[in-house]
Amino acid sequence: VIIFFLIILLLGTFLRLHQLEEESLWVDEGFTLHYTTQSMPELLSLLKYDVHPILFYVIEMVQVKTFGISEFSLRFPAFLFGMLCIPIFFLFARELYNRKIALLATTFFSFSFTFILYSQEAKMYSQFMFFSLLAFLFFTKFIKSGKLSDALWLALFNALMVHTHILSFGVLFLEFVLFFVLAKSKEIDNNPLPFKTTFKKKYFLLSIGFTLATYLFWLPIFVSQFDRLFLDMLPVKFIQKFG
Repeated sequence: VIIFFLIILLLGTFLRLHQLEEESLWVDEGFTLHYTTQSMPELLSLLKYDVHPILFYVIEMVQVKTFGISEFSLRFPAFLFGMLCIPIFFLFARELYNRKIALLATTFFSFSFTFILYSQEAKMYSQFMFFSLLAFLFFTKFIKSGKLSDALWLALFNALMVHTHILSFGVLFLEFVLFFVLAKSKEIDNNPLPFKTTFKKKYFLLSIGFTLATYLFWLPIFVSQFDRLFLDMLPVKFIQKFG
């Protein structure tokens, strides 16, 4: 199993790295280049008129300042996160099922055209996937163990996730719903999952609270982004689409 997993990992890494710099930057990647070559105050000002958080752009700023500006340099963080998703996905699938099923699922994940594509694009999608997978991994560990340490790891990766992509709040909502639905199901009909579970509500709410608390400093910019999205962008797009 270990040898097969290493083969999958190497092939998946190769597919994500192959011709990483081959195509020129497209429109969305151009925004990444523009944002990451600004000063921090200028970046914060620009993001007031965007919809995404800041973490991805900070990582790209460090990358550009360290290794310079090129297609390869801008896309390397996406490649790195995309490559690291492979072993994290395996660990997550193994936590849910067993090594054989996890290996099969990881094979499909590793060779998925969509995930390879997002690992070669200078955007935050592979980073979002990376932190989402880690969050689900420790969510699963937590409902198995009920340990505070797993709840704290869940809080950390949720926090990194919500500072990566705006859709992370959908993942947080899903975690919240899953936790309480599964906890209620266990009370009514024993355990609905194929492994032992323990639901420590206090630790889970503490974890979610910590994640949301880390977002407080970003809240003023988020409000500006929210206003632009729902008061400016969406009405215009609706009119363009439906007249």
